[in-house]
Parts: sequence; C-alpha cells; structure tokens
Amino acid sequence: MTVKIPNNAQLFEHPLVLFDGICNLCDHTVRFIIKRDRNEVFRFIPLQSALGKALLAHFGFPPNYRDSFVFIDNGRPCIKSTAFIQISKKLQMPWPLFSLTIIVPRILRDYIYNKIGQNRYNWFGQHDYCETQPAEMSQHFLTELPQEYTDLR
Repeated sequence: MTVKIPNNAQLFEHPLVLFDGICNLCDHTVRFIIKRDRNEVFRFIPLQSALGKALLAHFGFPPNYRDSFVFIDNGRPCIKSTAFIQISKKLQMPWPLFSLTIIVPRILRDYIYNKIGQNRYNWFGQHDYCETQPAEMSQHFLTELPQEYTDLR
C-alpha cells in the first residue's frame, strides 16, 4: 500500500503534533498542551500510528523517527525546540511568552532538547503503545489514515 497525502489535504486544517506514543514525558506534554489549548486547534497523532507513519514518510523523516515532537502547521513541519516554540505561540497566556526563547541560538536550544530526549525513558518511563486515548480527550487525537490517502496497488 502506498500513501499519498496532498499538500492541501484537509488534514492540515489544524496544527498537528506528532508525538512518541510510548513516552510518558511526551504523553504528559500532550495533556499539558490540551489543557491550555483554549480554542482546541491542535490535533495529536502518535508517531507509531498508521497516520503518524504516513506523515513521517510524507515529510521525509525516517519511518522509526522518535527523536522529537514533529509540529506541522500550514503543511510545514518543524522539530525539537523550534516545534515547542511554535506550539507555545498558540496556547493561552502566559505560554506564548515562551516563544521569546527564540532569541537563544537554536544549537543551544536543541542541545538541551536532545539531552532531555535522550534520557526521557530513564527519567520519566515509558508505557505500551495504545491507540486509545481518554474519552474526554479523544476529539483531539487522530490515529487512522483517511481512506482517500491510500492507494492499494
């Protein structure tokens, strides 16, 4: 099966946050964002889901990419500290102020991000991947690949 996601796909109407679905830190970060997403604009996609894998391929990431959140806004991806800065801009106050960290050189921001990322399973643990989310949050999550994006050749 091949997957083709058009660049103008309806999927990109919302900012998308791709996250490691087995990482406890990532899971808590997603819940943090949801609680502060006053306008409910974000949609969350586990990297391990069919849709997550298809989006990784669409944007040229390796199939087992787990190094960072991938934030896709207006059809454009960003990763690591830049992803968090862009996400913070869309949250309720005071979190948009976090975007001021853009003045810190990206190499330093990403160094810190990478150190946390490399140790996240040791420090925060992990759990088995499960595509089900708490019922009160289910409208925020996407996991299934829409049929119109698959080509069963």
